[in-house]
Amino acid sequence: MIIRADFYIIELPLVNAFSNSQNQLLKRKLGILKLESSTGNMGYGELPLFEYQGYTKETFEIALSELKCELRVLLGETSQLNYTYSTESSGARSCIDMALYHLYSLEKSLPLGKILKSRGRAIDAGIVFGLEPIQDIIAKSHEAIKWGYKRIKLKVDDDSYLERVAKFRENFREMPLLIDGNMAFKSHVIQKLKKLEEFSITLIEEPLEKKNFAQYFELKKHLQIPIFADESYENFQELKIVIENRVFDGINLKLCKIGKISDFRVAYQLAQKYGVKTMIGSMLETSLSKSFHAHFGSWGHYCSGDLSDWRRYFSKDILEKNLEVLKGKIELSQRLDVCEEIIRENLVSSFTLE
Repeated sequence: MIIRADFYIIELPLVNAFSNSQNQLLKRKLGILKLESSTGNMGYGELPLFEYQGYTKETFEIALSELKCELRVLLGETSQLNYTYSTESSGARSCIDMALYHLYSLEKSLPLGKILKSRGRAIDAGIVFGLEPIQDIIAKSHEAIKWGYKRIKLKVDDDSYLERVAKFRENFREMPLLIDGNMAFKSHVIQKLKKLEEFSITLIEEPLEKKNFAQYFELKKHLQIPIFADESYENFQELKIVIENRVFDGINLKLCKIGKISDFRVAYQLAQKYGVKTMIGSMLETSLSKSFHAHFGSWGHYCSGDLSDWRRYFSKDILEKNLEVLKGKIELSQRLDVCEEIIRENLVSSFTLE
């Protein structure tokens, strides 16, 4: 039975500023949930939604309000995997679901991978670079290759996209390259994106305004590069519509936008049924949330994702054993031991319900 819930709001400074076509981040505000059961076990979840609207309508504060209400309902319930939510908030659901799955694995003495149905022991690592100077990215890419990273994702804007991609390809002819437009392209889109075809691009994410499905259908007719959705779905129901109508060639799957872990698997299976490619994404999360995504990445995808070593973003992370890249691989974590000292050092505020 769930007897207590603690929620911590923390701020982790980023090692480097991270920019896309919409925003720049210097630090990361995150929520960490701890659920305690009557047996003394504690399961943890994470709320990684952003503070601003744009990427999603649901912000950190909106999800937090919903999460507080849901936790009051959850107290006194048994720790189970198929909890029935009263909230529709994807952020609140995903945060609580992570904690419930983690708690269940401890209660049943099962490896986390067993209940997440992961395959194998590790996945290939990928790395993302924001809108920083391309020469800096080239230098960092050389370092990433030494670490064994298997793919690189480059964020671009409408102005310098071609120059950035061309300079990257001058230096790395064979490295699989993913492009993330973050809705940056506004005019003459077909002509612009066609120019990328000569650079052997693995995929391009969300280059147009989100949910502009008519324009995406038209773009698919002309572009040989697979087009992946990210911003164009904000919850499980929207994701189902995108998949069933084959609006995109592929989907970037993120738990905090889907909600329940069981719905995440349904979405993955639905994509397979409709021939829609999949990849696993991340939202500048800690190793807690990324550990779940790493397990999802083992299921088998067109691209297992852009999950990277925890030191890519943070000087400190919250697990005793954080997500690391070793010889280009990320080992799937079977235990999630949270370091509460790191939480205390970076704490902004907290609340407790019991």
